[in-house]
Amino acid sequence: MASNSELFAGFTTIGYQEVGIDLVPHSTAGTAVSFDGTVIAFTSWVAGNDGPLVLAAHGTGFCKEIFAPIATELGSLMQGFEIRALDQRGHGDSGMPETPVDWWDSARDALAVLGGASGAFGVGHSLGGVTLAMAELLAPGTFSALLLLEPVFLAGPIRETEDGPLIRATLKRKHRFVSPDVALERWEGREAFAQWDERVLRAYAHGGLRATNGLWELKCAPKLEAEFYKAATRHGAFNRLEEVGAPVHVIAGQRSSVLTPAFVESIRSRFLRGTSEIVAGLSHFLPMEQPDLIARRVSSLVDGEISISHL
Repeated sequence: MASNSELFAGFTTIGYQEVGIDLVPHSTAGTAVSFDGTVIAFTSWVAGNDGPLVLAAHGTGFCKEIFAPIATELGSLMQGFEIRALDQRGHGDSGMPETPVDWWDSARDALAVLGGASGAFGVGHSLGGVTLAMAELLAPGTFSALLLLEPVFLAGPIRETEDGPLIRATLKRKHRFVSPDVALERWEGREAFAQWDERVLRAYAHGGLRATNGLWELKCAPKLEAEFYKAATRHGAFNRLEEVGAPVHVIAGQRSSVLTPAFVESIRSRFLRGTSEIVAGLSHFLPMEQPDLIARRVSSLVDGEISISHL
């Protein structure tokens, strides 16, 4: 395990040793004020002087920094681009939401971060995939195409989920640590983190923890994370996917405990221009496990080359 100084060296840019301006994008931090006054933090990784804008949205409990390795990998695939990754409200460096949580508010946050831009590309994981599709429903034409990674569109009655194994496990999660090193030692190779790329794990430790009263705690507290899960069945977006006109490519992990192949097909078939892909050996956390694969899919999405029906 790297030392604490090694772990955070260079995080003023993207957290990794630069290998040249053409290969590693520069980063800048920014904020946007959403419709209800909530401040949404984002990081932009920019390579070159011109190129497509890609909005990236993470899943519940994570943070914008997990996209740093994808931005790095994309630097070797594309001459110019901007990846603008946001912190969902209540996550990372963004402001806290009121409860109960509403996923439509997160979709409005994505639109705020884009600042009225249209024709962008979107890549979202889990919650992030759902909210980017919802943003397109709210403002058609926002996205030229969407790459949805294990999007948790849930069918069924539109109601809040009050309890369940995921909510109970979340509320019991350890969320305070003596140091980032201790957090990393706990996470490395454990359960959901078992297959994570080490770069992503370090990026999560950097962006997902804050120093508080002598300890390091998760920026997204388990209680708030559970609120997002409770709201996962309340928004009704699954019943409106046919209204999304942009091309949508859905990727799921063959080892996913969240999306079955049958449900991936159900999601794909509801989009007017949907394609899908099942990736062997990967889990629900596939962007954390293979950031190089996701970078290649982003590049293909931008180039209009994705035409996979189902692998």
